[in-house]
Amino acid sequence: MVTDSPPDGAASDGGNIDICHQRPKMCYSDVNSKGAWSRIRRVVTGLFRFMKHDAKRSTRTEAPGGCDRMRRNGGEDRDWRGCGRSEAGSPGPQEKRQGRGRRTREETDSRGAPRNRQEGGCGEMVMTDKKPPAHNTKSIVNYIINRALKDGVPLTHLKLQKLLYFLNGYYIAVTGRPLIDRTFEAWDYGPVVPAIYHELKKYGGAPITTFVNDINFTDDGITSDPVPIPTDDEVLNEIFEFVWNNYGQYSALKLSAITHKEGTPWDKTRKRNPGIKDADIPFEEIQSYFKGLTKRKDQ
Repeated sequence: MVTDSPPDGAASDGGNIDICHQRPKMCYSDVNSKGAWSRIRRVVTGLFRFMKHDAKRSTRTEAPGGCDRMRRNGGEDRDWRGCGRSEAGSPGPQEKRQGRGRRTREETDSRGAPRNRQEGGCGEMVMTDKKPPAHNTKSIVNYIINRALKDGVPLTHLKLQKLLYFLNGYYIAVTGRPLIDRTFEAWDYGPVVPAIYHELKKYGGAPITTFVNDINFTDDGITSDPVPIPTDDEVLNEIFEFVWNNYGQYSALKLSAITHKEGTPWDKTRKRNPGIKDADIPFEEIQSYFKGLTKRKDQ
């Protein structure tokens, strides 16, 4: 237990332990010794670690299931160790044994794709998607840039973001999996992938003229090369032609206005999160909305 008073035999000066009084061999006469300061650092470091550990323990309560829980989010109890047990101490209804001392729980990630969560010791959590995204986001961005340059169509950053959104939406509706490995956020001018925004914001409102690169670390040094465009995804190629022919003709502001219509995923996300300008647009809403569009087009 940590107390406010120094240990027995130690003098106190302003709340600090007088190690020199405790151990005469470590007085200032020995400051030139290499081992003296090392011993001092070990003592002080050990004391701080003990105090930090004691402070953490004081904020935890023991749950009926035998797992340490921490009171969070206005009184909600959450499993702090990730032990994966129910209140009665037995595995939950959706949990299955896998290997030694591990369980998996069928869940859904932020995009709605099913995943397995493996839970081990304290705080250990490994996520694996059953339906991973089909492509690297930058590869799809380069797909759009390549087509715009080929057809001589001016492509601003804002317009690219909206075309990327429509491509992702229709791809989800057809395949049930995300096209890209990034999440769209509901910004003022419509759905935006923040990583791509920061990559291309240097263009402002001017047309994009170069491809997006990846930084690679090799034995020869650091290289920056354009991310390859996918060529073997026939479903993507068909959806791209549809989106390009139906939306590529519109201006960036027109595309932004389309994403702002009543009942769109962007509209629902903004209404559900008033005052928040960068809330994630849920996978389920994108999937449901674009499935509805594909059904209307088939009729």
